[in-house]
Formats: sequence, C-alpha cells, structure tokens
Amino acid sequence: MSNANREDNVNPAIATKAELLQRLRERTKPSAQAHLSPSGINVQSVRKNSDEEIDRRIALLRTSLSSAHDAVEVQHSFARLNGFAVARFSKER
Repeated sequence: MSNANREDNVNPAIATKAELLQRLRERTKPSAQAHLSPSGINVQSVRKNSDEEIDRRIALLRTSLSSAHDAVEVQHSFARLNGFAVARFSKER
C-alpha cells in the first residue's frame, strides 16, 4: 500500500480547511444515466456507505472549523477589550 493511500484511509486528528475542500471535491455527484439497468446491489450499497462516511466527515470538519473560528473571534474580541481597559487605566492614574 502506498503512503498516499494510507493517508486517505486515516482521518487526521486536526481538521483543516484544505481537507474539507479536498473532501468536497472528491464527493461523488449524481449524474443522469442513459441506461436503466442496475449495476448490482453490492455496488450500490458500498457506494452508499462510502458517500455516507464522506458526508459524516464533511459535517464533522464543518462543525470543528466553525467552532474554532468562533473561538478565535471571541478571543480576538476579548483581547481588544483588554487592551482598551489597560489603556484607560493608565490614563486615569
């Protein structure tokens, strides 16, 4: 097994925007088919399971990145307020 295949099979502990974008690009898109003959129940169930796993990982990445973004926004706001309080305290002395 090559190194690239091993990296695809293992979900990293750190969620990154690059991984989210890559998974969104790799997600299969339904397309219209010219024939109506089914390709087998096993193929369909495997594809469905794979798509569900990808969708779960995408949802996890979105929530993780969203919460990290919110935490950074909160920290930034409090840092600005702390700087304001320090500046005001030194002026009132």
